[in-house]
Parts: sequence; structure tokens; C-alpha cells
Amino acid sequence: MNTNCHNNNRVNETYLPGKVRPIRQAVILAAGIGIRLQPKLNGKPKCLIDIDGFFLIEYQIMMLHFLGIREICVVVGYEADLVKSIVEPLGCTCIMNEIFAETNSLYSLWLTKDWVRDTFVLSNCDILAHPRIYRHLMESLGSVITYDSLSGMDDEHMKVTINQGRLTGISKKIPLQHVNGENVGILKFPKTLIPILFDRAAQILQTAGLLEWAPSAIGLLARDEPITGFDIAGIPWVEIDFPDDLKFAHQCVWPEIKKCLSPRVTHAKNQYPVVTQDRMWYTYQGV
Repeated sequence: MNTNCHNNNRVNETYLPGKVRPIRQAVILAAGIGIRLQPKLNGKPKCLIDIDGFFLIEYQIMMLHFLGIREICVVVGYEADLVKSIVEPLGCTCIMNEIFAETNSLYSLWLTKDWVRDTFVLSNCDILAHPRIYRHLMESLGSVITYDSLSGMDDEHMKVTINQGRLTGISKKIPLQHVNGENVGILKFPKTLIPILFDRAAQILQTAGLLEWAPSAIGLLARDEPITGFDIAGIPWVEIDFPDDLKFAHQCVWPEIKKCLSPRVTHAKNQYPVVTQDRMWYTYQGV
């Protein structure tokens, strides 16, 4: 979990600010139960965490719309009908992970192999991230993994190693002396790498089994293909895994995000906040 409440400009300049790169598709992995949060969720899936009147996945979809992405696939599993009732009216396609209780995120990603056909954003459903993180991803070239160099020391963190700006390792088991930060859980892959990414996913599923995480395929891909590491240190975000993460999201991350939302924010159904970012305005009034 990122523990930085401040908002500064300490980011890795490996992108071209203002040069928006077209991204056509996005995948949100939302099949899991969120067992560690269930005391707070009362049986709801983790993607339906309440954030100031919005579901967490609604905010993620809003940010993807902000990037101009309209083709969004949500991999569902636990309480699939409930999740579909939220995301399908927003124009999302849903793919069902029928064996969600016996698999992890790699299998959910692999299920999208016939749907993904262009440059796409990959996101976990439990990430609350500031709009600047999404914007920086949009302005970056090629394959990109966002990471936080001020985090990554806890056992549960998905750690990364970065060498000369490129991802060289991603695992929870990286020795602390080699850790360069924590994977944020929001990535981008260009169209040219899609077949290779899903080939790596299939390899790992066949050799290591269904309980592998999506980062295992990303790490294997990084051995042969350059994946740029983009450091978002100091920009508010949180992966919501535990009750303390949820508290941090409400007390630290959401107030910073809310500064980018117009006072005209409405919680009416099918209406989205007006988002300001780099003097750009985008109004969401349904899809």
C-alpha cells in the first residue's frame, strides 16, 4: 500500500507530456472475492467498495473514459450478476471467470485473449489512483508499468526491479535489497505485444497452474521485450486489500482526487463528475 498523502511532481520523465497516445481498449480484472475486506464489504465484491457515493470500479471506468477509452472489458466472477448490473449500463463488456474461486488474476487476464485486439490498459479492480497517473500512462510510449519507488517493502507488496528505466523483475518475493518500488497495478501494452503477452500467460498457466498472478506473465514478457517503468512516487494512490487500506483511501487518497473534480459533481445515476486535469475539461453525462 502506498502511504503518501502529499501530492508533488516527483515523477520519472520517461514520457512526452501533452502528447496523448491513442489507447483503444482496457481490461479490468474484477473476479475476486476480496476475503480480507469482507468485514467491510458485507458480501459485496471488492470492486464495489463505496468511495464517497461511487463504486470503486465506477471511478476506474470514469478515468478510462477520461482517456477516451470506450471499449472496456471487465472480467467478473464473484457476485458476477451484481457487478454486471453496475458496469454493463456504462458500456462495458463482461467476461465470466467461471472458476474464480480456484484461480488468480493470470487466468482472468488469459480469458480476455479473444477480446483484446489493440493497445490496451490493464488494471486491477482494487486500485484507487489519482487522475495524473492515468494521464501519465496515456502520454507514455510503448509498454508501461506504473510503480511507486516510495513503497514496496511489505510482504504483500508486488515488488519490482527497474534497471535503466526498464522492468527487470516483478514478484512479491524479490529480496528487499533489490526492490525499486511497488507495482501500482495499472499498465499499458501496445498492439504489437498482445500475442506475446498472452503466449507468456498460457505458458505459465500450463507450467505453474491456475493460481499464478498476472504479474508472473508480465515478468516473463519483460525478459524479451522492453517494459518501461514509470515512477509515480508522490502521486496519491492505494491498493485496497485490507481495512486499513480502505481507511487510507478515504482519508488520504480520495481528498486529493476530489481536488480534480468539479464542484458540479453529481451522484445521480448515469452522470459522472467533471474532471479537470492539465487545464482540460471532460464532462461525463452517461455513456
